[in-house]
Amino acid sequence: MKVKNERFGRFSIILFPIAAFILELLPTGAVCIFAPNPTDRVRETFSYFDLTPLGYANFGPFLTAVLTCLLIAAVCVFMVKGNAKADKCAIIISLAASIASLTPLVFGVNYYSLTGAGITICLAIEFALLKYFPQNK
Repeated sequence: MKVKNERFGRFSIILFPIAAFILELLPTGAVCIFAPNPTDRVRETFSYFDLTPLGYANFGPFLTAVLTCLLIAAVCVFMVKGNAKADKCAIIISLAASIASLTPLVFGVNYYSLTGAGITICLAIEFALLKYFPQNK
């Protein structure tokens, strides 16, 4: 039973970054609010990998997407090698990605979506798994 739990523990650290990556692919994550005239506001959503929000100075979603890809690579290296350097790298990247996923809140709550909240939750859980639960190591 111990071997099965250990395998699940090592496998579970890759699930949350992949879930965040899948949520980032959805076209409902990044939010831009446009003003076609002085009285109207139009809310449009984009994928985290779309460069449109980046062009309108909403850099958080694209930065989060890049950091999530790096996190997946770092966690894969950690799972294969299992050394402390890969673990520390994954912890730092997961923390940076969690913080970057919150940057749209600088513009206001209207720039944050439910998909964005799911991404933040997945990345924060990943940070907690890597940092505070030694059974995954």
